Amino acid sequence: QFGVVPAGGARPAGSEGEFHQWFGEGVYALTGSYGTGAADGATSDMVAVVFADRAAGSAAPPENSNWEASDVREDCVGRLRRAGIPAEVVSVAEQCERCFELGVYEHDATAPWVSRGGRAVLLGDAAHAMAPFLGQGANQAIQDGYCLADCLAAARAGGLAARVMGPLQSYALLRRAPVTALQLESRLLGAMETAGGGAGTLPQFVRDAFFLANGKLGVAAQVFVKGARPWV
Repeated sequence: QFGVVPAGGARPAGSEGEFHQWFGEGVYALTGSYGTGAADGATSDMVAVVFADRAAGSAAPPENSNWEASDVREDCVGRLRRAGIPAEVVSVAEQCERCFELGVYEHDATAPWVSRGGRAVLLGDAAHAMAPFLGQGANQAIQDGYCLADCLAAARAGGLAARVMGPLQSYALLRRAPVTALQLESRLLGAMETAGGGAGTLPQFVRDAFFLANGKLGVAAQVFVKGARPWV
């Protein structure tokens, strides 16, 4: 679930330049502000709420294709309150004028990226859609495009790899391992961040201990640095 307060002003004063992350009962929430490009420097506030919809099973959850904001907003506010998320996040959700119900899906990166005969090739989410917990979807799509262009240029120049495998298969071979690793890391992080079971239960104890230890050791920062580093 994603909501926007176009006029801004819904977050605590002084937090406009920061993103805040919150963990609750089975819920991960993110609040932030961004510039609208207006000459007066106006900003909008946003809230993103991620949760595992185990009740949906294999069926895709409904999305608000008719853009009815009120139903999504009410569901989001109720979910945040039940999860024990702080009031400053709930306040942003209550003031949202634009609300979206979006599904989060993954696509197995080990599936073929190149069609038989090489008439089509997949990049980005089409090849390896991943959960958003590392914020790597767009980054990896850009790297896919760069890598594919590089392989095509090498083929045109008569490079050895291109002659042996072909540029499309070379691209897939180079990119599959790094994006598969990021998929697994994002999946693990998502499971931790949306842990349920209630306060004091083992899942939430493991989650809190995991983030406390990784924060103290600097591991969390390195995970994001690794994701931002080019792998092509």
